[in-house]
Amino acid sequence: MTFTENETAVTYTGSPDTTAPTVSSTTPTDGATGQSATVNIVFNFSEDIVFDEGNYAITKADGTSVAFAATKTDSDTVTLNPTPSLDSAGVYIAIATGVRDMSGNMLAAPHVINFTIA
Repeated sequence: MTFTENETAVTYTGSPDTTAPTVSSTTPTDGATGQSATVNIVFNFSEDIVFDEGNYAITKADGTSVAFAATKTDSDTVTLNPTPSLDSAGVYIAIATGVRDMSGNMLAAPHVINFTIA
């Protein structure tokens, strides 16, 4: 594949990245109990990702949406900070979906974690 820019030919010789990112770990982990009402939800990905706050959600078990601020805290890490704090003794679901890596490959399937507040 050859690209021409300002009459200078540039040849790309590498293989394109076709590997979808995965979630390598989360905090809290799926099924975690006894979490603090001020817990931040952290998604760690297998590679650098493109940040878009719309790719994440937090809901109560009954489906009620929870407000949060999302930040890309590292090139492969996103932190969700619920605002205000979560209800005590509640069950919550956090979802990452539609996340893309730097080559445009999308997370193969939504990643869902369930956790309970103490």
